[in-house]
Amino acid sequence: MGCRHDEYHELSYMRLVDYCEDVLGFRVELRWDREDEVYFEERRVIIRANNRWEIRLYRLLHEAGHILISRGRNYHSYYPFSCLRNHDEARKLVEKVDTIGEEYASWNKGIDIARRLGIVIERDAYESDRARCLKAWMEWCLDK
Repeated sequence: MGCRHDEYHELSYMRLVDYCEDVLGFRVELRWDREDEVYFEERRVIIRANNRWEIRLYRLLHEAGHILISRGRNYHSYYPFSCLRNHDEARKLVEKVDTIGEEYASWNKGIDIARRLGIVIERDAYESDRARCLKAWMEWCLDK
């Protein structure tokens, strides 16, 4: 991948940061050796700085998807156990599956956000990253 490609992802990431901060009201922080996560109570999003710009962009799209989904009118009825906000509390299989459902929906919502902002994503790369992340959640789900 060339410099222009990397530059496009960085610029798109910065446009998405502006959207998260100005429209959604969540501060975005790049942090080394941290996992990507939304902290709803603190209104901030952490994105892992160890990743290259393309992956940072995809992960922030996903986390912004979580924010939009949580604001939906039917959020609590669709994802009643995701509201725990602490995945260590989710012990029963049904609760874990509920969390995976929200994770998948947030990735799809990320695609909608990219379209809305005019950010072009490479679907194969986005879907590969989504698959890697969802695989980790599925392994968590099946961990006894």
